[in-house]
Parts: sequence; structure tokens; C-alpha cells
Amino acid sequence: MVSHTKEYNWVEPIFYSISYERVKPSSDIAEITYTYNGQDGNIYSSKETYELVNSTWKPHSLFGD
Repeated sequence: MVSHTKEYNWVEPIFYSISYERVKPSSDIAEITYTYNGQDGNIYSSKETYELVNSTWKPHSLFGD
């Protein structure tokens, strides 16, 4: 098995902040926002949606993709 990490010289991002907010107060769906330092030295922010399933947060699409 070839390590893509070595091949592309990837590094783990340094996270500055991670937060989450439920879409609705009683919902099992939350948006997680995180800010991190990219490999190119720039700071990025992303938002992903997760759903709480059997006590585990799993990726979720609000649009059904």
C-alpha cells in the first residue's frame, strides 16, 4: 500500500477553533464549523453538517446528496 501522505507531503492541519450548533434546538443535526491553518500557510474556515446517530456524530447532508 502506498502512503499518499508521504507522496504528497501532506501535513495535519492545525485547528484554531472547532464549534458546533444544532440546526434546531431539539434536532439531532448540527453544523460543525472549524478554522484551520492550511498547508499553504493560509487560514481557512469550513462548515460541515453532522447527524447524531446512536450517540455518534456522522456526516449528514441537509440536501439529501
